This record gives sequence, structure tokens and C-alpha cells, in this order.
Amino acid sequence: MRIVKRRTPEECEEFLRDGKEFRYDLYRVPFNGGKGGRPEPLRGAAHNGRSNFFPKYSPDGRWIIYCQASNYMLLQPDSELHILPSEGGEPRRLACNLGRMNSWHTWTPDGRWLVFASKADSPYTQLYLTRINDRGEASPAVWLDRMVGRDGAANIPEFVPLPDDGIVEIREQFIDDYSLTTANTTLST
Repeated sequence: MRIVKRRTPEECEEFLRDGKEFRYDLYRVPFNGGKGGRPEPLRGAAHNGRSNFFPKYSPDGRWIIYCQASNYMLLQPDSELHILPSEGGEPRRLACNLGRMNSWHTWTPDGRWLVFASKADSPYTQLYLTRINDRGEASPAVWLDRMVGRDGAANIPEFVPLPDDGIVEIREQFIDDYSLTTANTTLST
């Protein structure tokens, strides 16, 4: 069992009250036969006065798509998806970005599509799909309206290569507080 200590507002004053900035930069670490090496800032996604986070390489290794916001990294209203060549370079804002909180993205195994979460049309994250062409340009986003219930969130999507009959049944567990409590009580006894 892992015990997580909750922080009090007093312990977080520098961020909550004083508005301390907290930004992330992306770095590249050489593989070097598994021995690693000296981390180097990823040109275009480091030291740019923004917070850069959640990088994902395209399956062919040509591109990196990552999120960028003014501060922090989780649930930021101004978070947008950016793309840059994997060797570094000039990042570009993807045209698929919507009005609010674009994040939690993943590539299809063939590297032609990207699914991502956004709060553009709901207080909950919803999934959107975009096509990425050979030049690293995104098509307009298409809402995957059947991927989440009306009052639910969809986030951290992942494509899983399964055969057509790979999922026979989906059990709905933990769909509300009651089912979670019931399951925890059952597991404890």
C-alpha cells in the first residue's frame, strides 16, 4: 500500500497565493547502448519561457508532439499541442488545437492519426481525432462523440492493436461512488 501525504494550503502558498511559476523543459538523453548520457535541452521545447510537457514520439521517430502552456502541466486551460522534428528545431502549433485545454495525446501505430483530449466543448475532457500528414500538419479536429458519457471525462487515450474480436466484453466497474465503495468493501473482506 502506498500512503500519499496531502499538502496543506499553507505548504503550497508559493504557488497558490504567491503565483510562483513552475515550468518544464524537454530534454534529450542519448541511449548510448542503455548507458545514457548527458541530457541536452530539446531545441524548440526548452528554455522558451513556456512549460513544455507530455512529449510523444511518432512511431516512425520523425516527430515529437508535446503540450505547451504558460505554466504548470496538468489541466491548464491554455495548453496547446505543438509538433517539432525529433532532432529539434522550430516547433509549430498544430491546427487541430481547440479553444481550451488540449492535452493527453497519442499516435496511432501507423503514425497517421493523433487522438487527444480537450475541454473545448465541455467541463469534462472529451476525445478528438486529427490526421497528421507527412509534413507534420494536422487536419481540423473531429469530436469522437461516442467515446464518453454526457457527464464523464475521457483522458489519457491509448491505441491498442487488437484483432477485431480482441474485446469480447467490457465490464462497467466503478461508474459511480457506490460501485467503487462496494468493490472496495468486497476486496477488503
